[in-house]
Amino acid sequence: MNEDLGNSMDIGKLLDEIDRYCIDNSIPNVDKEVGKLFSILIKVSRARNILEIGTGAGYSTIWLAIAARENRGKVLTIEKDSGNAEVAGDYFRKAGFKNVNILKGDALALLQNLDEKFDFVFIDAAKEEYISYIKAIYAKLMKPSLIVADNAISHVDAISDYLDYVRTDKNISSVLIPIRAGLEVSFLS
Repeated sequence: MNEDLGNSMDIGKLLDEIDRYCIDNSIPNVDKEVGKLFSILIKVSRARNILEIGTGAGYSTIWLAIAARENRGKVLTIEKDSGNAEVAGDYFRKAGFKNVNILKGDALALLQNLDEKFDFVFIDAAKEEYISYIKAIYAKLMKPSLIVADNAISHVDAISDYLDYVRTDKNISSVLIPIRAGLEVSFLS
């Protein structure tokens, strides 16, 4: 049994099902290696309050939730597309995750009304809004916290303002991990 997937082989099968759904429906998705990296980062950092901006069909959310569960934590995920949010919600119920809450709607509007603090954030939504997301969540980040942004290689031009921001902020250490579409991993101290 793969310990990265928790105690149930059903989770592995469910992840395969979500991955196939994403491929069949042209929904962008991280892969298993990125999911494993999330698991490692969350476990090592002991993150408990996780925010995901851009749920898609929930593949990355499942990986986040597996690690959060081990830390007795929770995941709040935001998805603009109501169809994707419904599909993801169905997958979360199938997985039996009670530590996942999905919000439907525009992330920037929803972030303004959140009072919660987060110690791990995954950003994978509208690329041109990454800079707005980081500014909207900055005051909601615990110290220390990790921020992971997808597409730091594949969409480098679209997220260049975001990359400049996390790479020059004096309270943030940031590094590009050249896995898949590129992950910018940033540590707020």
